[in-house]
Amino acid sequence: MPSLRKLAELAGVAPSTVTRALRDDPRIGAETRTRIQALAAQYHYLPNRLTQSLMTGRSQTIGVLLPSVVTPYSARLLSGVLRQAGAAGFRVLIQESGYQLAHSLAAIQMLIEQRVDGVLLDCGHLEPIPRKTILELRGHRVIPVGLDSTLFDGEVDHVHTDELALATQAVDYLVQLGHRHIAFVGQTEHGRLVGRGRYIFKALQKRLLPTRYFFDTRAKPPYDSLLSGELLEQMLTATPAPTAIIAWEDPIAAMLLKAAARLGRHAPRDFSILGFGNLSFSPLTTPALTTFEQHPEQVGQQAFDLFLARLEEDDPDTAAPPRSIAVRPTLLKRESCAPPS
Repeated sequence: MPSLRKLAELAGVAPSTVTRALRDDPRIGAETRTRIQALAAQYHYLPNRLTQSLMTGRSQTIGVLLPSVVTPYSARLLSGVLRQAGAAGFRVLIQESGYQLAHSLAAIQMLIEQRVDGVLLDCGHLEPIPRKTILELRGHRVIPVGLDSTLFDGEVDHVHTDELALATQAVDYLVQLGHRHIAFVGQTEHGRLVGRGRYIFKALQKRLLPTRYFFDTRAKPPYDSLLSGELLEQMLTATPAPTAIIAWEDPIAAMLLKAAARLGRHAPRDFSILGFGNLSFSPLTTPALTTFEQHPEQVGQQAFDLFLARLEEDDPDTAAPPRSIAVRPTLLKRESCAPPS
């Protein structure tokens, strides 16, 4: 296999022209690009990534930080990133946060040391990424892009589920079925509603519905310590009892359905319930869970595309302000929701 310099000699061009032609750079004429690419194929030329990195100052590597790679949502999001990154010739380094800020910060530091060009951050914890960390990333020319509910102490490009649309559709669907007392089960931060819970609260408030049926899971993913039976009993013995339950995400909804079976309760006869995520088990619960498809592959793809657009900007100092891209969810009506009996 020839070196870059040898391939340039064979083509009668400068080494930089070869590099650009192999990347389909439009600044190189189509005829020259075709000729160089044909020579590269003929001699089985493979570009030396280390050499390219030294020449361009880029590693063609992107980091992805996920709460856990084994959760269905994270796996689907990662699939979207890998598809786009592969097409663009990027390697992907994957790290887990374990839903903890300390782990996120350690992972980010490791990715900076690996000289990644950017990092896509879906951390899974309620604490924001500190401003100091954002400045450190940018100081090392690493482009951060936030994913879904990740919070930042500063402005960062962000691709996320449209939480406003999610809350609005969820509440309106249950209201159309006839429900007026709707509970929400999710996480709080120091007793405060955050993220999805805040949007659900506002949607109920806007429709002049009771907002007192908010219950804290007192557990973080993967919800090993969630006392689902006690939580469900607490909800259904309220006065008046809620006739519908919105769960923060599908695993909580599935655990409440399982607890209901133990308590001799049945959905949707005794209460309707819906979740978020459309995880692989959602159609398999009893009854099949009404949920929202959040299109995580699309979130991952758009996040990588946004990173790539930032990478190709000539002057970071004159770059456009941070963008926020909302991916609209889709309601999947199944058997766990019905008009109140």
